[in-house]
Amino acid sequence: MGSLFLILSVIIVAGDQIFKHWIVQNIELGGQLPMIPGVIRLTYLRNTGAAFSMFEGMRWPLVVIACICCVAITLFLVRAKTNPWNKVGLSMVLGGAIGNLIDRIRFGYVVDMFETEFVDYAVFNIADICITLGGILFCVVFIFFTKQEEKPEKPRKRTSAFPETGKLVNEEPDTEWTETKILEAYDLERMLDADLPAAEDEDSAGEDERDT
Repeated sequence: MGSLFLILSVIIVAGDQIFKHWIVQNIELGGQLPMIPGVIRLTYLRNTGAAFSMFEGMRWPLVVIACICCVAITLFLVRAKTNPWNKVGLSMVLGGAIGNLIDRIRFGYVVDMFETEFVDYAVFNIADICITLGGILFCVVFIFFTKQEEKPEKPRKRTSAFPETGKLVNEEPDTEWTETKILEAYDLERMLDADLPAAEDEDSAGEDERDT
């Protein structure tokens, strides 16, 4: 099952890299191309940092961090048993992280192209979109749906305190049998056993009197 989610990551990486290549080939650095007027346009920029140009110029530390994250997510997708939607979200994060990682290793920067016109926001790419949406999906599913899938706790079995005697002792499911309670129950059982012969003698004596 884990391999199916990895296929989604591969598709994201392929789409991200193909579109970045098209941007580089068709738009000059800093150039713009209309996409949806008044909403978004294509702008070819190079980002040498992380998201929002943070840690700019720190190429190799970012590469190392990205590699560690990708390995950790891959192991989780392959081995962990969790909600499938959790894995979908992480597959999107993994695909986006690998897409940007390839840029940093090849060029030392990440190719960005989407620029919003209706709001002043950082220029981003397909990989950034997948990382953001995948992270949100994972958090929502983990917070609101994972707890509902936990199996209810099984009630404890009702067992006799004295299995060797074969006698059942009434026990509530949540009763904790301490040493004191066991001793008290054992004394009670002995008293009941001692009273049984006396009661039988009285019954037999009463029957003899009635016969006479």
